[in-house]
Amino acid sequence: MNPPTARSPFFAGVWAGLLPLLVWALHFAFCYTATAAGCVALLRHEAAFTAEGLSALLGGATALAAVAECLLLLHACRGVRRAPRDLLPAVRLAGALIALVGILWAGLPVALLPPCGP
Repeated sequence: MNPPTARSPFFAGVWAGLLPLLVWALHFAFCYTATAAGCVALLRHEAAFTAEGLSALLGGATALAAVAECLLLLHACRGVRRAPRDLLPAVRLAGALIALVGILWAGLPVALLPPCGP
């Protein structure tokens, strides 16, 4: 029995299943890191931007991540249509849907609240 290689269908399936969750994790990490660094810079009056600029940056990152997740969700839907009885396409679809909801949920405070408080 040969060990799986990096080009095997198994690893391609794992990568396709993890990609939506990876995009969600990167968005989450970027938003929290940018908010922390931006708010510290704003409070020390060392920022090269305003609070509105920080909100626009976070909103743009959220929109970009949401578009990427929508494309991954569309790809997962196509996989389910091609093989409706297979488990892996259904898991990819569920992961993409959960990741899209997570990105939109993490982006909700960006739309409703100032990034650094009152």
